[in-house]
Amino acid sequence: MGILNEDGELARGAELHEFAHRHGLRIGTIADLIHYRILHEGTIERGGEYPLHTRHGEFRVTTYQDTYQGALHLALVKGRIDSTQPVLVRVQGIETLRDVLGCESESGAQQWSLDRSLASIAAAGNGVLVLLAQKESADGVLEQLRQRSGGKQRTPQFPQRTLGIGAQILRDQNVRKMRLMSSPVPYKAVSGFDLEVTEFVPFQPAV
Repeated sequence: MGILNEDGELARGAELHEFAHRHGLRIGTIADLIHYRILHEGTIERGGEYPLHTRHGEFRVTTYQDTYQGALHLALVKGRIDSTQPVLVRVQGIETLRDVLGCESESGAQQWSLDRSLASIAAAGNGVLVLLAQKESADGVLEQLRQRSGGKQRTPQFPQRTLGIGAQILRDQNVRKMRLMSSPVPYKAVSGFDLEVTEFVPFQPAV
């Protein structure tokens, strides 16, 4: 359902605001809706927090139960997280080719893997890595192999629900401003999560 303007076309922007004002209606954005649902309809439950010793030093790991799918997500945290300061953040699932076998991207460029992300957060002294429990399908792995053999670059996909889960976990860890370890990609309605990407941090191999 939509609101039509005087020309019979779908009303947008200023026309919607004028219509709402004229009829005493409230108007909200998609970001407003996302913000409300995050505050009142969370889809994760925080579990325990444990010390975790890695090859990159000590981290704290917090578990989160997905109340919709039953999956277990993890947040690996280093140092103190200050909500007023940008913090190094990585949100990812486990990919067999990248994180287990150490393969680079389809173009041959090096990329953020789980190990490299932890190393960078450890070097920075603080940061958060959100590890989402995402199942890899056999077809998905086969398609990645085909793309790599053909030299094609895979376009990253960021489902809205995946973004929402990661956002809830980051908010729970007191993150508000992010230096996001990723190549620049569009995030729709990210302001609705009360999160700000202050910088994209592409992977830069050590010289």
